[in-house]
Amino acid sequence: MGLRLERVARLPVLGCLPFFLIAICSCRKDQVLLNEKQGEGDLSAFVFTQMARYGGSNVPATRVIMIGLTNYVYSEDEDGFQIVCPGNQVAALCNALRAHFGSPALSTTNTSGVVSFVYSVSQTGLAINCGVDTAMVGGVRQQVTQFVAVQPRALR
Repeated sequence: MGLRLERVARLPVLGCLPFFLIAICSCRKDQVLLNEKQGEGDLSAFVFTQMARYGGSNVPATRVIMIGLTNYVYSEDEDGFQIVCPGNQVAALCNALRAHFGSPALSTTNTSGVVSFVYSVSQTGLAINCGVDTAMVGGVRQQVTQFVAVQPRALR
């Protein structure tokens, strides 16, 4: 009698299993950023446009060094923006910024080259932090570059 009760109790749980699996499988798991959007155009042009939009230094578009990277996602709010792109693009971004703002306030290197840098508010008008990290992208753990720019008022 106890055996029959167990089988009946399992039936509703097993009946819900297909709906549970559909719900889990349909969730988007490949977003790296909250409310991310796909970037358009060259990454360096996007960075300098966003910097001007958030009150940072305004570099004319004709003077921006294009790095040829168009595969990136970004997210933004009232305080600033962040970007994630596949691979280690830190050196390319650092070179694009260095051409206009000089050397970063802080940078770290390893045998691969520059792996992170920071530009201060006094250099660019925004607080900028860029570095290499790992993230799950499309279900695969891989190396990514994260770039974050924040307005000075958000740092208080």
